[in-house]
Amino acid sequence: MRGQPLPDEPDDAPAPPLRRRGCLRRLLLLLLLGVLGWGGFLDIYGQTDQASPSPVIVVLGSRVLANGEPDDSLRARTRHAVELYQRGFAPLLLTTGGLDAENHAPPTEADAAARLAMHLGVPEAAILEESASTNTWENARNAARICRAHGWTRVIIVSDPYHLWRAHRDFTRAGLTAYPSPARDCARNRDPAQRALWTLREMAAILRDVVLGNKARAR
Repeated sequence: MRGQPLPDEPDDAPAPPLRRRGCLRRLLLLLLLGVLGWGGFLDIYGQTDQASPSPVIVVLGSRVLANGEPDDSLRARTRHAVELYQRGFAPLLLTTGGLDAENHAPPTEADAAARLAMHLGVPEAAILEESASTNTWENARNAARICRAHGWTRVIIVSDPYHLWRAHRDFTRAGLTAYPSPARDCARNRDPAQRALWTLREMAAILRDVVLGNKARAR
């Protein structure tokens, strides 16, 4: 009837399509900003060298090539640990890592790193090996067992920058005071694309740890 007001729109009426698309865009933007912020934090944390004088420098394991040589990351980690040793940060190295997950053939990651360290001038007597671990949590747990046997509570941990926040978390949970020191001279850090890719991979690993716990922890 003319002049009669129209009934109010029901409260449960669906939002107009344009409004829904605007909400979705804002949600995606917030998600993107969150990912960038988290990734930026991991990157900045990993690039910061926190090395402090300690009884031992722990070299976290990485892949061993089919010819028995350390891959680029393990080589960079070992070289950096040797540099810290030569600068007097610690009198000992502890290399970690078992058989490579892909080829299951000797040498272990710990042995490959130890041999490189000796080649770079570290005496064999100054190197300990932990050759049973297959992931970051096992690196931390097994290294902590060795440290406790020697009465050590502080360690310098060396790994790729993207990996250091998680490594520090695991070594702390294993009961050690850990000082992260980044091996920056590796392809995963020098190349911007790889740096971003491995940071994203690390974010996924941390999220998996939160959801699944210790069983999911991996290098």
